[in-house]
Amino acid sequence: MRAIVHIGTEKTGTSSIQHFLRTNRKVLQGHGYHFLQSAGETNNWALPAYCTEQSRFGEFHHFKEMESGLPSETFKRDFMINFEKEMRSLGKHIHTVIISSEHFHSRLRSEQEVDNFRKLMANFFQETDIFCYLREQAETCTSWYSTSMKSGNTYSFFDFVRRCRPESYYFNYAKVLKNWEQHFGLNAVKVALFAREELLNGDLLDDFTSRIDLQLVGKLTKSMHNVNESLRPMGQALCRALNMTLPLSDRNQSVNELRDRCKEIIIHRMTGKGQEIEFATRQVIYENFRESNEELRIKYFPERDFLFPPPVDTAEEKIVMERDFHILVSDIFGALDSDAVRPMTSDQYTRYWTAITRCVRDVIDVPDAIRQGGVEVVLTAEDAHALRHAAYRAEWEALPDAERLLTIARSVSPKLAGINAQLQDYRDRLQAEEATTDKQRYIMTYHGEKDPLSAGVLEEIHGRFAEWAMELDVPSGFHRVIPLGDPAGRAVKSGMEIIADPYLKAFTLFRARSYDEAKAIAGCSPYIEAGGHIEVYRLEDL
Repeated sequence: MRAIVHIGTEKTGTSSIQHFLRTNRKVLQGHGYHFLQSAGETNNWALPAYCTEQSRFGEFHHFKEMESGLPSETFKRDFMINFEKEMRSLGKHIHTVIISSEHFHSRLRSEQEVDNFRKLMANFFQETDIFCYLREQAETCTSWYSTSMKSGNTYSFFDFVRRCRPESYYFNYAKVLKNWEQHFGLNAVKVALFAREELLNGDLLDDFTSRIDLQLVGKLTKSMHNVNESLRPMGQALCRALNMTLPLSDRNQSVNELRDRCKEIIIHRMTGKGQEIEFATRQVIYENFRESNEELRIKYFPERDFLFPPPVDTAEEKIVMERDFHILVSDIFGALDSDAVRPMTSDQYTRYWTAITRCVRDVIDVPDAIRQGGVEVVLTAEDAHALRHAAYRAEWEALPDAERLLTIARSVSPKLAGINAQLQDYRDRLQAEEATTDKQRYIMTYHGEKDPLSAGVLEEIHGRFAEWAMELDVPSGFHRVIPLGDPAGRAVKSGMEIIADPYLKAFTLFRARSYDEAKAIAGCSPYIEAGGHIEVYRLEDL
């Protein structure tokens, strides 16, 4: 049996595709195609959740589907029971299973997580094809902001745009696809561009249908409304204010219901084009991703001159406040104050109104907010862009250098979008690192598990090990546990020796105040309970 796995990417019409598949479930089955149900009726989110590493499983609890807060062991057990049951129930005429979730893109980030999915697929399918659409990074970021506000985040738009850089796995499609190629093979990964002129008949659903079976184009129902639409700037501001005053809470259902009720009012009346990234910043983003996008073009679209067309300078629309905005705000306050038993207090009213005022001001007054300070120097705006790009590249290896580079960039061009927030972030991180200067650097090496433990016991120990690792004081830019693959060999005078039984499994760089403290930290690791042992060394500068 074959599987077609649609992994997104996010903000490429994935919700519309999933509703389309659900609507046409019976028609697809008549042609031998089955749209998976056990992982989610519309969005098959439970499959990537099942494959997520234990240490990050809790992230899925932020999604509405998992507000029940099932323990990971219970969730994974129930999922596998239902998944196997569905696979066994498929009729003999079903030759292909279709799976779709953008969480494959955004949530399965590590090699281990994608390999978990590969192993699961290998148990049920002889062939697995991975398919995704790609959208230019700045456009993805712009579209993602509305979804982020609906989901409970509190970033300003310009702080949010700072995420859009090659170091982010989410935006670096070359890294994402390389991960999937490594586990499923280059030929199994199919890629298309999310742009009207690139789609069959200029239609996303026709184009996706053709990726399943060209003979089905025109035979499936497309009477669909737009799904997951963007919010206008004032709608984004109001959602952000709600998230600040009514933060996500798994435990307080009444707070969640109140926040959702207010957001329904906003979404119903504020759908439309959201905030846009200014042209100069779009140019920087385009240049930052030029190398990784070129790698994809050569691999998947060699006939094209570029993966995505360069940004075009268009007249930027001024963000204005609609005249009926006060009516919308009044209706939101009406919803907030709808509890007759516990009406809003004056302090609550003040807090809500302060948040709304702040968020609206961030949208309206952004140009003034980023026009701060700076001395005249004999450098150009292009130099400022180059300095900022250099700072981004340096921040993981030399944060003090990155802070100095960005300080110069701001003095040259104080209007660079988001530069003040990024500079403050660097300075906050440097201050935090200064607080740990009394600590020394150590390396902890993990050596092979030997005791024959049952799968259940081993899984429980690994879960506690992941929690223990999260408490380690790890230098910025490093993973908490860095696994080592099997060595190819060992260099000797006569050439290369092959090592048949590698013993060193992984290592961690961490900080402690003394060697005794470092040993005590290692001695608390659940890894030892799995039959392995840990060695600790202090790192010395050369």
